[in-house]
Amino acid sequence: MRMKQLFVLVLIPVVFLFTYCEEDDPEEVLEPPVVTSLSTTNAYSGEPVTITGSNFNPVLNMNLVELAGKTTTVTESVTPSSGTETTLTIAVPTLSLSGETIDAYVSVRNLALDLVSDSLEMTVKPIFNVDSIPGLPKTKGGIAFDGDGKLYVRGQDPGHIYVLGPNGNQRYWGQTTWGEGEMIVGPEGYLYAAVVWGTFGVERISLDTEGDGVQYIPDTDIDNPFCLDFDADGNLYVGTADGGFWRRNSDGSVLQILSNQGWGAPTRLNGDYVYWYTRSDSGSNGLYRAPLPAATSNDTIATGDIETILKTEEFSPSGLAVDSFGNVYLAVGWGKTMLTRITPSGDVEELFELPTENPNKLTFHGDVLYITQGNQGNQVWSLYLGDGYGESATPRYMW
Repeated sequence: MRMKQLFVLVLIPVVFLFTYCEEDDPEEVLEPPVVTSLSTTNAYSGEPVTITGSNFNPVLNMNLVELAGKTTTVTESVTPSSGTETTLTIAVPTLSLSGETIDAYVSVRNLALDLVSDSLEMTVKPIFNVDSIPGLPKTKGGIAFDGDGKLYVRGQDPGHIYVLGPNGNQRYWGQTTWGEGEMIVGPEGYLYAAVVWGTFGVERISLDTEGDGVQYIPDTDIDNPFCLDFDADGNLYVGTADGGFWRRNSDGSVLQILSNQGWGAPTRLNGDYVYWYTRSDSGSNGLYRAPLPAATSNDTIATGDIETILKTEEFSPSGLAVDSFGNVYLAVGWGKTMLTRITPSGDVEELFELPTENPNKLTFHGDVLYITQGNQGNQVWSLYLGDGYGESATPRYMW
């Protein structure tokens, strides 16, 4: 019997593998941040500055703004307070604690990529600056600015006046009879000076005569004139060292509008109000204000019109300034060195510790509060109060 063979065909599937070959991706090019401009290149410590550019990290805290001193080893790194992929805003750090201005480079580092931009130049000014006037033994005789930004500083005895230009140059300029009391640049291009102690009254010197030709102002021979200011109509107000307050109208007539309140009261006009601080044995120590009577009337300040801002025996201020918000600044002397601010709500704030026992005269100019060293030396200090503060500070009369 023939056997039939059975052949089983086993089909083995063959898998063909097709390999897709793709070219390698080119390496991604990481772009560093780019700084194109700064909102200001001349800033104070603490002032906000906005940096404009590109390639900033969209995550705010992944950006770092670096400031490096050009002529020193001082460096600071600051995390922006706000920003986008094209802008970053920082508060300028303090690059110097010794009062000098620092020339710096500003750059931005993207922390995620560890890439840093090229730098732009910035000048960082200290919040507190010091000018010394070697020709004066004391800066007790007041300070005033003219319309060109020149600063006039007077000593006490003799009443020599030095002028400091915006570029820092200083020179002797003129002299008044006695040097204690305030100064102000008033109408018609005159520097006015209160000459305290006696009946010298108010003297003035034409800015055009370069310090020559001191003139006595008629009808200002009141005792101990200490503070002075002008209203918008050119009427001169004089506060005396014993707390009286007088108005000399533009027609030459003189009226005492506030009787003596207490010895050594610094006085300041602000808008429609007069502010003063009284030191008195009668217990009336404190800070007060009252509305100014109309210059066209013979009205005086009535007791009922006087508003008490602060009642205290603590302070003995030798200088006073007021901003347009109604904040009052006291240079508290004789044992206390704190520049103190009293808000319209009555809050007392210790603002800045001054390096002297007897800070003296205060005056605003631009964004800065200027303070004289007084009995303790020949310095004038400038204190930066914040971005744009000059727009809110009450300007003194500028001719």
